[in-house]
Amino acid sequence: EQGILFPEIAPLKPVKYGFDAKLSKLFYCTVSYLTDDNKINFYRYQAIRFLNEELRENHYDRAILVSKSLAGIMKTLMVKRLESSFRSFKITLNNLLVSTERMIEMFENDKVLIAPDLNINTLVEKGFSMEEIEELILTMSVENPKNNIFSKDDFDPEFLKGLKKDFDLIKELVEAWNLVDSDPKLDTFFKSLKNELLQKDINPTGRLVIFTESNDTANYLAEKLKDCQGKGVLKISSENRKKIFETIQQNFDANYTGNRKDDFQILITTDVLAEGVNLHRANVLVNYDTPWNATRLMQRLGRINRIGSEAGIIHTFNFYPSQQGDEEIKLYKNALIKLQGFHTAFGEDAQVYTHEELVEDFELFKEGLPDEEDKRLRYLRFIREFKDANPMEFERISKFPLKARTARSNKRAGSNLKNSTAIFLKSPYKMEFYKVKESGDVSSITFLEAAEIFKAKPTETGLALSEIHYKHVQVALDEFDKDFPGSTQEVVTTTDKADGMTALAKKFIRDMKGITKNTDTKKALEALLTLVDRGTFTPLPNEIKKLKNQLDKKEITYGQADNLLITLAEKYDAFANEEDGEPPQRDAFGTEPDINISPDIVITETFSD
Repeated sequence: EQGILFPEIAPLKPVKYGFDAKLSKLFYCTVSYLTDDNKINFYRYQAIRFLNEELRENHYDRAILVSKSLAGIMKTLMVKRLESSFRSFKITLNNLLVSTERMIEMFENDKVLIAPDLNINTLVEKGFSMEEIEELILTMSVENPKNNIFSKDDFDPEFLKGLKKDFDLIKELVEAWNLVDSDPKLDTFFKSLKNELLQKDINPTGRLVIFTESNDTANYLAEKLKDCQGKGVLKISSENRKKIFETIQQNFDANYTGNRKDDFQILITTDVLAEGVNLHRANVLVNYDTPWNATRLMQRLGRINRIGSEAGIIHTFNFYPSQQGDEEIKLYKNALIKLQGFHTAFGEDAQVYTHEELVEDFELFKEGLPDEEDKRLRYLRFIREFKDANPMEFERISKFPLKARTARSNKRAGSNLKNSTAIFLKSPYKMEFYKVKESGDVSSITFLEAAEIFKAKPTETGLALSEIHYKHVQVALDEFDKDFPGSTQEVVTTTDKADGMTALAKKFIRDMKGITKNTDTKKALEALLTLVDRGTFTPLPNEIKKLKNQLDKKEITYGQADNLLITLAEKYDAFANEEDGEPPQRDAFGTEPDINISPDIVITETFSD
């Protein structure tokens, strides 16, 4: 009645990009360098940890914990920079190289500067001499002894060794990335810009808001967009927000009562504009990267999802973290968990980040509105009710082995599945649902589509499997392998990739060596331990973990575990490696032996006449 209209929110649109084989290998190896405990350890940020005990205790509280935490933050920051943009990563990587080299030079000069209250590298960049910086630190040390100048003899010798190792590895990365002049993410963005983001049918106002966490990425996008868009690009950060706030309002605030302008079409900003400003003359939002704090995603959307929006429909385009990087920092999962908590607690009118979010309406199960019920929640409710009502049957089903297969009748209304097969495959890297037609054509389907196909009545009986079933399963397996990784058939592995799963795998191997009485199994365990230590085969710790879980859940016996471990060692040629000695040395970006990363076949069904 008051003329207040709420804009509708269109379904989220993921923007997907991939790497070619060469870039995939570099990306994987870079993530390995940044996250492997045997590679870069960010010693530059752990100086106080390696001070002599007396100095450490006199000057710094919880020095070891603080140092490890800071190094962990830097590790995460580097991976996030890599995800944000190659330009941002290269700048940050080069800064890390320079700051590490400067600390090594401090050791050579026997004056190691530690000053939490000063940014020494910034002062150097501004032209301060080392003598001037030392004088500043000595002055500040009177009030805060944490700012101090130490001798190289005040440190554990391992610190300098660690710094030099970090420097050599960082330099190797810098040199490798200096050879990269492509940017698949940026190319995909420009393609989307041309084909979708500025199209009149979804963007009638012609305005676009782009968010990124990294100021370097914002500068990079602004530079590239100005080359093709001209002067209509406005870039915002903490440095200029206050100075040009009115310009932002004049061009992007639909509520602005002054002289509105049309000088700028595209707004590129860091999260400095995620709060406290209206941008709803625009109706299209791009999340070029995922923020650390998932709340920011809701705040970003709130800039254009406002009463009075000039367009009736809000569109959000999201670039997700790559699988390689997200394995390390779990950004996607953490964002999803937090956002799902909001939806569950308060209700929400739309998904914010991913189609995996279950958006709950508090009248979701209202009687008389079955068509409006979210199907995913309906399945979830069914499973819960079934578990409560049939605990023994639920337990029996939960223990079904992998490779469950059956043939079923196609005589179901509207099924249109004659001589087709539905297939569910999963590996440590991904899971996929496929539908293979009688012709052999294969296509990926969503979970909801698969659930509708797999759904059956308890009274339905199975049929005999035909030869076509096995052919269809092989077609799906080939498609699954082709998709990994980066849409290339070349399998990418990394060397020396140690993480939590590696430690778990090594512990399980040692435990089994103490348990088994089988001589062949002991040899297999010794050989597997060598391979895990080398880190040559990325999937190996995952497979060992999977075997451990089967044993813990009593799905297999210890005797079966013995046989599986021997088979696993044979699969990775562990015995051959043991006999032949160390494998040939490769640099970080050399070619690794291919591994057949076969997925598990969870369940398959073929529909006969």
